[in-house]
Amino acid sequence: MAHFLWNNSETNHKYHLANWQLVAQRKEIGVLGVPDLINLNLCLLSSWIFRYHLDSSPIWRQIVDYKYKTEKPNLLCCPDLNVSPFWRGVLWAIKAAKMGIRWTIGNGHKIRFWEDIWFGNSSLATQFWPLYIINEQHGKTIAEVWDGETLKLSFRRTVSERIMQMWFELLEIVEDVVLLEDEDQIM
Repeated sequence: MAHFLWNNSETNHKYHLANWQLVAQRKEIGVLGVPDLINLNLCLLSSWIFRYHLDSSPIWRQIVDYKYKTEKPNLLCCPDLNVSPFWRGVLWAIKAAKMGIRWTIGNGHKIRFWEDIWFGNSSLATQFWPLYIINEQHGKTIAEVWDGETLKLSFRRTVSERIMQMWFELLEIVEDVVLLEDEDQIM
């Protein structure tokens, strides 16, 4: 293939300066259609994230849960130390897939209050950044900070009037949250 694309041979070495995005475009538009293996691998590894959430009974899922502690609080934040090469690839795909994952609230035990996307188009940490940076409950789940009546968040310092207004906006959002008996689900 290198000889075909770049006029490379054993006696005549040339630098490969073809634009990979151009080479990897579909055949239907008149280009070669060589698959981009990095993106293909990313998609295949991402499919394991959704396969993981489809059913909790397969033995492979129970092994993954035990070995990588995926329930603390969810699959999107399990540690990457001492993992297999396959699972390292899945964690790489999780980082890319995080942007498109939204949660539906059930019992609130798997969704991180600040870091996961469960309200709006971004995490509450992004939406309420000034509150997030002075908050002491990073990484806590919804169930840990919201009991249905009281939002249990504490801050490292006193807040200005503008940040206090953000606090009231956050309270309005959280007061609409009703915790159920069902598990939290990825949408």
